[in-house]
Amino acid sequence: MIGYGLSYTAAQRKLSRETVFDFTGGSLPLNVSHSRSTGAYHFDQSGNISEVASDVPRFDHDPVTGVALGLLLETQSTNLIAHSRANTTNWIKDACNANALSLNALGEFDGVEVSSTGMIWGRLKTIFNVTAAETYAITAYYRAGTSQNARFAFSGLPGGETHFSGPVGNLSETRTQIGSVTAFDQTLLADGTTYRARFFFTPNVSGSVEFGLGPQSGTSGDSIVLLGAQAEHGNSHGSYIRTSGQVASRASDICGVAGLSGIYDVTAKYGDSSEEALAAQSVSAGYWPPLTSRHLRSLRFSPV
Repeated sequence: MIGYGLSYTAAQRKLSRETVFDFTGGSLPLNVSHSRSTGAYHFDQSGNISEVASDVPRFDHDPVTGVALGLLLETQSTNLIAHSRANTTNWIKDACNANALSLNALGEFDGVEVSSTGMIWGRLKTIFNVTAAETYAITAYYRAGTSQNARFAFSGLPGGETHFSGPVGNLSETRTQIGSVTAFDQTLLADGTTYRARFFFTPNVSGSVEFGLGPQSGTSGDSIVLLGAQAEHGNSHGSYIRTSGQVASRASDICGVAGLSGIYDVTAKYGDSSEEALAAQSVSAGYWPPLTSRHLRSLRFSPV
């Protein structure tokens, strides 16, 4: 007997009714549906940015280690930068020289070599609209050039500039005149040469802000390589959204389960192997739990 008069056989039958959906195999498990009204991007096992069509689920990988993270699920988001891939035609040269490259970095970016003309603040920049006191999640990709330093800068709004600069891969905030930069993170990706910089920008002025990268050097010819950038409204960094002349959006991923009905304790295992328990969930066709992470390794349904 197993406590409260429950026999071993009865307990075994109860456990055998547990249902586990595994999302680490690269395809959706039986009885799980997925839809998304737009195409989308994710990191593949080789570390490249890979595109999938609408309604195709994304099985994401860590861009540093290549480790599988499970099913990637995101809410709708918009890239406010009209040209996500830096280029010499649509990005603006500000006291710099810009040389188009053909790198195919991360399978997505040709890249631009941005060279100093003797002005330490020179940079290649783009423009997007912001609202004062709102938060914007910025993601930028770049590589070292001949300069040992780099400078990302926001400008074009009344009051001056906000920028962060320093040695490549180790930048820090150096001015905050038109807004603050928080949660600055720099990661060297799997190819060993591309840096991903991610941070939040909160402007104190509304309007069209200029955002760009330069080599932080007063020596003519010193360079940095800019690959691309993304700006999203909100306090969460999403997957890459390609833009080619206008802002573009990625639709939400929508999932549901079938074949289960009743009250279940649901356990979600996320991409970082942490788990979240959701007790006594009412489950019927189309149910999907309220997840708190973008990467899902598994869902376990245990009947109550």
